[in-house]
Amino acid sequence: MKLQTLGICCALALPLSAQAQKTETFDVTTYTVPKGWQKKPGASVVQLSVSGDKGSCVILIFKSIAGTADAKANFASSWESIVVKAVKPSSPPDSQPTFMQDGWTIESGLARYEIDGQQGTALLLTGTGGSKVANVLIFTDSAAYQPQISAFLKSLSLKKPTT
Repeated sequence: MKLQTLGICCALALPLSAQAQKTETFDVTTYTVPKGWQKKPGASVVQLSVSGDKGSCVILIFKSIAGTADAKANFASSWESIVVKAVKPSSPPDSQPTFMQDGWTIESGLARYEIDGQQGTALLLTGTGGSKVANVLIFTDSAAYQPQISAFLKSLSLKKPTT
């Protein structure tokens, strides 16, 4: 299923470059690594990152886990166990509209955080399908990466869940 991009994150989206970029798959998630970003694979998470004069951005693609049929509960649980544990956001997530595609229910939300005086935004996307939960987490401290985030989100897809 193609994940729809969040308007709040993707207002400045640019088209993908004419060069073909490599599509990769990790567990149930297929994605394209933004050009010039570093990839660090792991057993339970793949990290994509970039940093420079304009700030930094980290994308974490998690291996799917067992979940319930309740997509909102899965998102809430993932928010607490992943986002709150990592950055302690200053507010509850600003939830985005739920959508369904190809057997997955996608819940998402974002919130601001601050670590050592550096402010950023955390965006969590949680897909619930069959008995699985797939999470993608984005941390950024700069709006300069919106085009790359948008292109990444447009490239995301999840394998159709089995029942």
